[in-house]
Parts: sequence; C-alpha cells; structure tokens
Amino acid sequence: MQVKIILFWVFSCLTASHFSQTDIPISKEIEPLFMVPIRTSSPGGSVLIARDGDIIFSKDYGFSNIEHRISNTKATVYNVGSIAKQFTALGILLLEAEGKLLIEDSINSYLPDFPDFGFKITIRQLLQHTSGLRDSHGLLALAGWKKGDIESQTDILRILRQQKELNFVPESEFLYSNSGYILLARIIENITLMPFAKWMEDFIFKPLGMFHTKVYQRNKFSIPSMANSYSLKGTKYVKQLEYWDYYGSGNVYSNAIDLHIWLQNFSNPKGPWYPLFLKLQTNSYLSTGQYTNYGMGVRTIDIHGRKSISHGGSIGGFRSAVIVFPEDKIHIVILSNYNAINMSNKIRELCDILFPNRPEIRSVSPISPNEKIYPVTVSKKQLQKYEGIYWSSSEKIGRKVYFKNDTLRYVGGSKNIFPLVPIGLHTFRMLKSKDMPEVMFYPNSKRMVIRYRDMAHGNFSLCQKDFQIVFPNPTELVGDYYSKELHSCYTISESNSRLYIHHVKHGIMELQQLYNDIFSSYWPVNIVEIERSESGDIQGILISNGRTRNVSFKKLPSIEAK
Repeated sequence: MQVKIILFWVFSCLTASHFSQTDIPISKEIEPLFMVPIRTSSPGGSVLIARDGDIIFSKDYGFSNIEHRISNTKATVYNVGSIAKQFTALGILLLEAEGKLLIEDSINSYLPDFPDFGFKITIRQLLQHTSGLRDSHGLLALAGWKKGDIESQTDILRILRQQKELNFVPESEFLYSNSGYILLARIIENITLMPFAKWMEDFIFKPLGMFHTKVYQRNKFSIPSMANSYSLKGTKYVKQLEYWDYYGSGNVYSNAIDLHIWLQNFSNPKGPWYPLFLKLQTNSYLSTGQYTNYGMGVRTIDIHGRKSISHGGSIGGFRSAVIVFPEDKIHIVILSNYNAINMSNKIRELCDILFPNRPEIRSVSPISPNEKIYPVTVSKKQLQKYEGIYWSSSEKIGRKVYFKNDTLRYVGGSKNIFPLVPIGLHTFRMLKSKDMPEVMFYPNSKRMVIRYRDMAHGNFSLCQKDFQIVFPNPTELVGDYYSKELHSCYTISESNSRLYIHHVKHGIMELQQLYNDIFSSYWPVNIVEIERSESGDIQGILISNGRTRNVSFKKLPSIEAK
C-alpha cells in the first residue's frame, strides 16, 4: 500500500522554560521551515539556536532509527561530518600551546614514513587546505573503492604514503582536502602516543563539557543514542551504508547541546581556550598574497561587513551545519539524518528570521536567486566573440559556450544547457541554474570567470575558438594503463567508433571528448588527459576527479597474441 504523505513532526519533550516570551514569535516563524511534507516514519534531525549563551529555539524531529521507531531527541547524536575538522584543529593548537609542536614545522618531522614531495609541507598548510595533497576519497575511488566500500584509516594512510605528486605546489592554491586532516590525527597520535579517539575525549571534549561527543570507531564500541542515516528511494527510506572508518577529517558523533557548548567559545571564549579559538579563525593565505575565507577547520566570512564563522558536514545520509555570528553572540546548529535536507537554504532562511532588520546579514550570499535581472542589449557580433571551448587547467573542468537563436548558451558539466543573459557588455547571468552565477568574459586575456553565490570563483581559459576537434587515433590510445601510486589499472577500448575506459571494480564507462586530447567520463574517472612524448606518441594518461588531480597511469606495452 502506498505510504501516505503527511506533515509529520516529532518533537522532544521540552519545557516552556526553554523559551522566553520574546522568543515565542521566533519559534512560530522557525517551526514551519522544518515542517515540510515528509512520509510517516521518516528521519529528521535537531535544530538549536542560541543568543548570548541562552537557547532560544530547540527542537528535535523525526526518527533516529526508523526500523525500531526510535525518535530523535535532544540526546540523539549524529555524525557531524566535516564539522569534526575544527575539533582536530583545536587539538593541534592545544599541542602547540603545550610546546609539543609548531604549526610551521614540516609534517615530515612528525610523519617519518611520509614521502618527500620536494616541497616543505607544514602543519599549518594541512590545517588550512593549502598543502596540495590529493584528497583521500578521490584516491581510494581511483584505486577501486566503490560507493559503500569501507574506507579505513589504515587504507588511507597507506595510499597517501604511496603518492609521488601533489595537486599543486604548497600554498599556491586553496583546495579542500580530507587527507590533510587525516594526517593531522596521525600527528596527534605520534606525539601523544595515545589513540586519537581517547586523546580527543580526555583533552578536548571532556574539558570543554562536551560529554556526549566521541570519535567513532567501527567495531570497537557503539555510541548511545546514535542515529542511523537515511535516503529516500521511491516511497521507502533506506538506511545508508556506514562506510566510514577513518578519523581526523570527520566521523565525530555529537548532539545539538554539545555543539551549542562548543560554539559559545567563538562568541565568548574563556580562560586558556581563548587564544586557541581565536587562532582557529586565522584565514589561510597563498603565495600570491591572496587570503582565502578558510581558517583552521572553519570558514570565516565577512558577510557585508559582519563576521560569520561556519562549517558544514555531509557523510552517508547525515547532513549538518553550524554558523556563529560572534558580534551578535548568536549561533545556529542544524543536524539531520536525512540526506535531502539542504543546509545552506535552511541557514539562509533562519538568518532572514533572526535578522529581519539587518540587510547586511539577510543576504547571506552576494547573489540572491530572487534578485531582479535587468538585461542590456549586446550585438550578435559581440556575443559570438565569446563562443568557444573553455578549460580550467587547475580545476580540470571543460565548458562550452555557443550562440544560438539570439542567445549565448553555456553547457554545464552534466551537459545541461543554460542561457546567458547579458547584464553588461562582458557580464552575464546564468539562468535556469541553481545558483544563477555571474559569468564574466575577458576577451583580451581570453578568459571566462564564473562567480558563484558562495563567493567561490571558477576561472577558465579559452582553449579553442572553433569547434573543430581532432579525435586521437583510437588504435594508438587503446590499451592498459597502470598507476604505481595506486597499484591500479584501467583499460581503454574502442567499439563502434566510441572510446571506453574500464576498471575491474567500476566496470566500463564511455569517454566523451571535451577537446582534442581531453576526455570526460563518470566518477571516479571525471577527466582523462592524454600524455604524449615530444614526438607525439602516447605515453600515458592523467586522471582527475575534483580534489584529486593528475594521477599518472602509464601505458603498458601491448602483448602480442601468439
């Protein structure tokens, strides 16, 4: 029988003392944000908002365990995903305060078995995602790990030790990397001679009063009141596979109350913790002199002149978000065990309620999806100047821009086509896309820049003006390609004038040509670039998948059939 769709909301038993009279209107405004149409016996989450250290809103909803019909309550602990990075970062800063390390030290001083890449990588660079290390998830996937396969700390450390190259020269770029925080956990273990989970509990969580927060360890113990995570498939909620068995970068379980205790330290840090929480907010800088909006495990963004400190988390079916406005002494915690919750939207909606007379905070992002667009007239000849194939050599992303029916059009990564509406001679707004970013063309330097709502930028260079693409000789390209860094092999084959790439674990995937020697496919083989010798012979391929770039696979000599 089809599951009936209803409005379903299960709250924990909260006394009226949680709310003052002035908070009742806020509560009435906030509750509808989370009362979305969901099915009976659904997962849910916990929401907490505090001002000046006092909780002004706290609700729990849905089920933590659908199979046994256990409700989410204020005691329920969730996997907070990457929010855990700030806990690891504080652990490192505590050891520095105790004189046991310096964050400007080389990581090789504390990881003697780690490779030397020819560049000094510092602990600070791990903290601030400027080390250039390839991301662990992308590496494991290229090595053959499939969705749901256990990702263990041991496997990740082993594969990181096998790496010979970096994504980029340390501090030349910012690129989020889970690998760095996994190594930070290892550094803590090597210095303290204690298991990471035990040390964090004894020296971080308990001293701060976070008695329900623990580092998850598979098969070693279970955490009381631990939620399962779910996704919706058809009309049924399906429990997500718990593939995580690593730490440092994530996999801490906590509840809204403990995170409330944690976040107060950003608004009103006390005693010896004060300089450490202040240092967490130190934004990273690049060798170019440019500063990023990422500190040490937290994002620190000035929103129209007002400071916010935030981070999100996503793993399995768990979603989480925390944000602090320290000047207003307000913070928000949202935890969910349902993967369909859009945390960014919820945070924006909550800020609209909490700061009704603060336009500088109401607009959490620089570009609002509801803003009015005022098109300008640009000639057909001018629009056609922007046509071409654009390529980001750093991000490994290719994009096509073409003119059709009086409109400039942008082809996205999933082959979706978005119209570009001119709002200036060289500036456009991308319609029908989720974030409606600005697209800016620089004809003199042959570049295209995309400015997203989260203030991130995508930089592309015009690599080819016309669309006449040269297809490589398939007979030269087919064969086996092997990576010493991953001990993994991919095979390229041809069938019916189409190229395919195959892995024993991932199966066969078609290669779509972006231009000339660059192809795209599906995860984990997002981008394949052909490597050639000076004479033009194919020597190998480079595979990239987002935060993991240019993993080398050398072409193996073909074995002639006898």
